[in-house]
Amino acid sequence: MPPRRQCERLSLLVLVASLTTSTTALVAPLSTTLADAGAPVTDEQVREAIAAFDNEQATLARRGVILQEERVDSARKAIAGLDIADMAPSQIAILSASEIFALMDLTAPAIDRLSAFLDRQDAEGAAARVLHLYLRAETGKIAPDENIIDLLRKVLTDPALPEAVRKGWAPRVFLAIGVIDAKGAATLADELFGLERILTEDLPIRSRPEMYTYFVALRSIVVNDASRAQDLERIRVRMIGLLNTAQRDLPTGEQWYATRIIRVLSSDWAKNVAFPGPSPP
Repeated sequence: MPPRRQCERLSLLVLVASLTTSTTALVAPLSTTLADAGAPVTDEQVREAIAAFDNEQATLARRGVILQEERVDSARKAIAGLDIADMAPSQIAILSASEIFALMDLTAPAIDRLSAFLDRQDAEGAAARVLHLYLRAETGKIAPDENIIDLLRKVLTDPALPEAVRKGWAPRVFLAIGVIDAKGAATLADELFGLERILTEDLPIRSRPEMYTYFVALRSIVVNDASRAQDLERIRVRMIGLLNTAQRDLPTGEQWYATRIIRVLSSDWAKNVAFPGPSPP
């Protein structure tokens, strides 16, 4: 074969090989993307999304004032590719504790997703029931024919609740108690005092300041039923101990609130419930 024609043939072979390699390189990521579509979200992905958002917010804060548009953009970028519809209740609960949740207005899709887990009798089911109740109450989506007392009773007496709390899957458990008034608390007195079982050293650090909502409900019961005063005193002391051990590990922006709750729980208002004193400081 003449040298020139041989060179042309070699050039053609190189071109074909190059095109084949390029096509393969283009097709491979597409097939991977399609395979991953609709795949379950992992805990690591959720935590990485939250960390990415927090890191970007810290960077922006060093610059000065953070605009709301920047916060929303940071949240959108952080959860790009993640879908609430593919998340487990535990993952939604973790995400709900981040500012991302409110910035991206995820309440409605979260309620829809959690509904699919309400009948599960495990820690994921417990996580779903806590957050489902809290989010619906917060947004006024409790139906008129639903009994809020019965809904909260189911949450408080759930055998799987301690495990969900211990794992950090029920960060709204204390705030959920806020859906009832003093009359409702009296009706659920046994169930509310029974929640003492989750006040252990395993209680997540960031959930501890929210124990105040729980204490207020218990206090409202003892004001009208002094026979529970000793139980409340034991719980009050336990709460202060849990807050004291948590303070140094709380984020800087939340330490002041824990300090205030300790001060309130140490006041005469909290200690002398059977003989009501002045309002908390």
